[in-house]
This record gives sequence, C-alpha cells and structure tokens, in this order.
Amino acid sequence: MNKKILLISILAIIVISGCTEQKPLTEIRISGHEHVYTFRNDIRESINVPTTNEIEIAKLIMKCSELNIVFNGTSREDNQYIAVAVFDTVSRLLVYFANEGKAISFPVYYFNESGWFKENISIPGLPYSKDSCYLWFIGPNTGAKETSVVLNGNIVYIQGTSFKNLTMAADKLSLIMMGINNIESITSAT
Repeated sequence: MNKKILLISILAIIVISGCTEQKPLTEIRISGHEHVYTFRNDIRESINVPTTNEIEIAKLIMKCSELNIVFNGTSREDNQYIAVAVFDTVSRLLVYFANEGKAISFPVYYFNESGWFKENISIPGLPYSKDSCYLWFIGPNTGAKETSVVLNGNIVYIQGTSFKNLTMAADKLSLIMMGINNIESITSAT
C-alpha cells in the first residue's frame, strides 16, 4: 500500500511539474550595453524564424549608414502590421547601434496605387543602388508566402504570414544584428 501511495505521489509531481508554463522571455541584456532590449514575442520562438545566411545579413547591415525601409502600402491591415514591426526593429537597432558607436538612419519608402513615396512625398520610383541596404517588409496581404528573414543581394526581406509572424521575423532580424543565434547566447534581463 505504501509503495502504491509513493508511486501515485511521484506521478502526480511529474504531471504537475510538466504542466507549469514557462514565462515568455522578452527582455535581454547585451554585454557592454546598459540598455535592456525588449522584444514583442518570446525570443525562444523568434530565434527559430528561418533565415538565410545570418552572418552575411549582419555584415551587409553593419556596412551601411542608411537602412532603407521598404514596403507595399496597398493593404491597410498590412500597413498597421508593418508599422509595428518597423517601429520595433528601428527602436531596438537605433539603441543597439548607438551602443556600438555606429550612426545610422532609416528612410522609409513605400508604394501604393498612386505610385512610390518617400516618407509621404511622391517620388518617381524607389531609388535603388547596389551600394545601399534595404529592409523590405512583407505582410500577409502583400505577398508573404512564409515567415522568414531572407537575404537577396543587398535586400533583406522580412516577411510574415500573420501579424505575430511578421513581428517574430522583425524580432529575428534584431537578434541577428545583436549576434544572438541560439538560446544559449542570451542573457536574460530578469
């Protein structure tokens, strides 16, 4: 009888311990930076967003003094999603680059039925240069076929098939720039 009670107690402990939910990890510290970096999603999820060549993405962005933000502005819903993803990305990277001693700007370009715009001023087209860097955000209604961060030439495509997935891809881009490519390299802020 005592063995039966002991066995039931052990099983209960195992079941209960397996049911505890892990608290989302959304804040980290970077060695040498005073700032705590906050992420919209659990970093343990965002770190798994598929990417192509993280090292080349980081090299490309680090050599640029200007990161051109580009998106298709034809979907009101995606415009809202992209605004959040861009805000999160730019706010983190501005602080990160300042701590690294790097000055950078983020001009915004978009297009809709009326043509191309730079920060709400009509322009003849996207001023493309192979020497410039572009972060092209793609939402679920404007062409995202997957959730990923993909490098193609000097364009980094940040795409997500939902609001959450787009913000996870934006989080992933920040993690790439911070040199975080696995959960073990994270220093929690808590």
